[in-house]
Amino acid sequence: MITALLTTVPLMALLGLHDVGLASRENRAISIPAPAALDTTVWSIARAAYVTARERGLAQREFLVVIDYSRPWTERRMWVVNMFSGALVTRTHVAHGSGSGAATPFRFSNRVNSNQSSLGVFITGESYIGQHGRALRLDGVEPGINDMARVRNVVFHGSRYVSDWLAERSGRIGRSQGCPAVAEDEARRLVPILEGGAVLFAWYPERTWLQRSRWIPDALRQAMLPTLPPKDYAKQGRRRGSRRTA
Repeated sequence: MITALLTTVPLMALLGLHDVGLASRENRAISIPAPAALDTTVWSIARAAYVTARERGLAQREFLVVIDYSRPWTERRMWVVNMFSGALVTRTHVAHGSGSGAATPFRFSNRVNSNQSSLGVFITGESYIGQHGRALRLDGVEPGINDMARVRNVVFHGSRYVSDWLAERSGRIGRSQGCPAVAEDEARRLVPILEGGAVLFAWYPERTWLQRSRWIPDALRQAMLPTLPPKDYAKQGRRRGSRRTA
């Protein structure tokens, strides 16, 4: 359903870009196709966010990280793409917050102590040494959606509870306190290249966020909203009687 929307809305209109005089790197970014297995509409929104972040001077690095939280924890649901060359750097597993749900997250929050993941656009900040080794600060740029990331200590880090082995042998990976955690070897490789101005885009088809976000092209927003579940579906939980986690 989501992918089909691209056949009815021109790509340039979705991106909200009409200036043929864009710099060559931005032009190249606009034309980069979706990596294998990533939904093309999710990619279009993430790609538009990267181009917008470049235009606003927020994106200082060539990398775009896309996390699709609509997929379960057993899937490699994080992609890192070089937006200058179009090369796929990696596709890997990534954890979600324990308060967001079990196998597939469906609750998202900007609140302190919620232990939930946040959606939307983030810009990577400086790295530091913490309990999980070298980690990366994240700055959420969507007010009310993810702008408490620093206060919540939501960071990009490696962890022993995330690995291909766990996903394949146990049918699950661990959950975080809201951080997008990856395998330790992936973190050692990614933190240095993502530090200081890469774009991280966290996706889930949540109606409230899609209605409020200023980073989603209007044409695509209007096309998607009628396809989504009722407003309170995620809050009620996918299982009858499930309790909301603070």
